[in-house]
Amino acid sequence: MGDLEVHRRLLALGAAQRSALGRVVALGLGVSATYLAVGVVTAIAVDRAFAGRPLSDVAPLVAAAAALVGIRAVLIAAREGASAEASVRVTADLRRRLLAKAFELGPAWLAERRAGELDVTLVEGVQRLDVYYRRFAAQAVVAGLTTLTALAVVAVISPPVALVIVATMMLLVVLPHWEMRRLNRRLTVANERYADLSSELVDAMQGMTVLKAYGADGRTEDDLYERIITVRDDNIAFSRTGGVVWGIIGWLTAIGNGLALAVAALDLAGGGTTPARVFLVLLLVGECLRPVNELSLAYHVAMTSIDPARKMLGILDERPSIISSADGPAPPALDATISFEAVTFAYRPDDPPALDGLSLQVDGGETVAVVGRSGAGKSTLVNLLLRFYDPQAGVIRMGGCDLRDLPVATVRAMTAVVSQDALAFHGTIRANMLLARPDATEAQLRAALSAACLDEFVAKQADGLNTVVGERGARLSGGERQRLAIARALLQDAPILILDEATASVDVANEAAIQAALDELTADRTVLVIAHRLSTVVDADRIVVLDGGRVVEAGTHAELSAANGPYRQLVSAQEV
Repeated sequence: MGDLEVHRRLLALGAAQRSALGRVVALGLGVSATYLAVGVVTAIAVDRAFAGRPLSDVAPLVAAAAALVGIRAVLIAAREGASAEASVRVTADLRRRLLAKAFELGPAWLAERRAGELDVTLVEGVQRLDVYYRRFAAQAVVAGLTTLTALAVVAVISPPVALVIVATMMLLVVLPHWEMRRLNRRLTVANERYADLSSELVDAMQGMTVLKAYGADGRTEDDLYERIITVRDDNIAFSRTGGVVWGIIGWLTAIGNGLALAVAALDLAGGGTTPARVFLVLLLVGECLRPVNELSLAYHVAMTSIDPARKMLGILDERPSIISSADGPAPPALDATISFEAVTFAYRPDDPPALDGLSLQVDGGETVAVVGRSGAGKSTLVNLLLRFYDPQAGVIRMGGCDLRDLPVATVRAMTAVVSQDALAFHGTIRANMLLARPDATEAQLRAALSAACLDEFVAKQADGLNTVVGERGARLSGGERQRLAIARALLQDAPILILDEATASVDVANEAAIQAALDELTADRTVLVIAHRLSTVVDADRIVVLDGGRVVEAGTHAELSAANGPYRQLVSAQEV
């Protein structure tokens, strides 16, 4: 996406706040009008003074010029306030769009990106656009209208001077072109390396415990420092190239002013004009070039937002891999059955299939455990059932309906999940619980906590349900996070329950109690158990063994143990 296209689309996004930006343009034009008016009034005053007119004829004009300067100060203050408001409104609207798009694209899109890169694009990148809308967008309109107006007046008074200004403006566009291209390249490199530095820094902070444990923190610190130095050097190179560009612009502006003065002086010497007209023309020449210089400076500042804007626009252009059906039966119309019919799926085109022609039927009220070695395809079943991805071949049905024909919200309302990597969001226990059921009563919250054996823990906390759990549940133990995830799933009370090693992080003292609560919960539900510890699945109605994304064995624990097949080998390996 070229720079012109980026500018066009950014201005189109800004059009959503056209009234706010319109106020900035109007105030900017008012500021420029005062500059032009001061020039005209001053020229008339000088003409009267040179003509020997009395002070009473000159003084009102001087007073008018002073008043215009005061009005300009008021308009500038109002413009700055309006610019800030317009920028905040536009960037807030852009954040909303990006947030909606990120949720629409979902986990499949997120899995392909690094956290630091997303932070630079979605948070810091949007903030960089503040200066674009605050300084550049409205100034482009003001500069264009002001310059054309001043140039038209100059052309009427002195066509030769107008030609000099037009030639100067053309040179201002053409001569810095090559340096601007180099400046853009340097900025692109600097932004890419900065995003990489941010990603590495986030990784280091999140993995601080591991780095310390392996004694790798010093090496990581050195690597990060080298990246910091590289980013520093990139920004210095960008600044130096920018200095060359703005030097060229300043040089051309000075030459343009000098040539305009020379042409006007020659015209005066030849008797073709008056001193007052020359003075007015020179003031107007300044007003022709002043907005262009201000726009150039604004563009230099706004350049830092172009690359982040290009990435943000790219995100807005992405199409989600999962398309939710607009129509479909409401949750009560679906029974809690699940079926995978010849399903094939690979995460990337060149990857071997995670599921290869897999077929599996789970009847309503049945508990089916899926076991197998790491990489057999167990977690992929969950990802596909929740429609984080769609299979490349085959059909997945819920209640007899193709998942692709159901609204995604319906599919997920039918399913509660407790995963091995239990995630708690920064906030209170209550807030984490209400994610599953926003309208839950206090009694329902406490019942779910009790069933998950977390009620005693909550009772011991000074803030009870309002206890803050920290980022990713850092203030909870692994078992407490797991029990909170179980309580959340219990609260959702969905007809289909997915347990991905739900008791993996629970201490032995509480495992039996939690397992008893889960057994009671699963009595009238369809349950899919993704198991690594085979001791947790012996009571399942049916156990399915996966290998290479295919079902290689199925039956009860007793049947599979007696068969001496893959399941028996897995059990023997765990016993050893």
